[in-house]
Amino acid sequence: TLVRWLEKIFPNIQTVYQDDFFKPEKEIPIDPVTKLNNWDCPEAVDFNEFTKVLHQLRTTGTLPSTFQSKENDDNNNNDNNDDNHNHNNHNHHNHHNDDDDDDEWNILLVDGFLLYVDQDVINELDTKLFVNASYDTLKTRRENRSVYVTIEGFWVDPPNYFDDIVWPNYAKANKHILDKLEKGNEKIENLNSDTIKIDDLTILESDHPTMISKNVEKVVMMILDHIVNKKK
Repeated sequence: TLVRWLEKIFPNIQTVYQDDFFKPEKEIPIDPVTKLNNWDCPEAVDFNEFTKVLHQLRTTGTLPSTFQSKENDDNNNNDNNDDNHNHNNHNHHNHHNDDDDDDEWNILLVDGFLLYVDQDVINELDTKLFVNASYDTLKTRRENRSVYVTIEGFWVDPPNYFDDIVWPNYAKANKHILDKLEKGNEKIENLNSDTIKIDDLTILESDHPTMISKNVEKVVMMILDHIVNKKK
């Protein structure tokens, strides 16, 4: 994934996964139609705790002592070793190391499917990215990873869970973004809804595997530019 390649390029990067902030299973909303647990709606996420952890990381550079990531452990077992990506990673890594001062910076990545539905979370993000994908792409990705770690143990998607739960909730939660998307546009500025305000949102397309290298390169440059601008 994009996050994994950025972690390889920047040695001083730390990633927080929104999936680590699901509520206990007994508090997950029940879909009124299917009667299934709805893990893909905003109400399934503990945004108060999510924001608290992000704020502490931004202000102190450390995680709460009680925090333990289940998602990080799971993802570490699924690294991709594609040769082309390794080649790009090598080039970017050399670029990064040209400036040893960059090692003084701690870079925080925040990965999640509902990052732009809570203003307190948005306010903790310096640079905002939206990885756009089609229905078919998202369905394939979801079906390739149908087992999820929860507080209590594991969750396995029931049959038709993507069509009945995942996709409708994705479209609803991100409607304020999806409605603004136009083919080929790379940025949305001044995105305002009734409850959400996003000044600058960069769009990354991800339907084709070849887009991964392009997206990695773009985000690396955005991070380096942000560091340079902060030094001014």
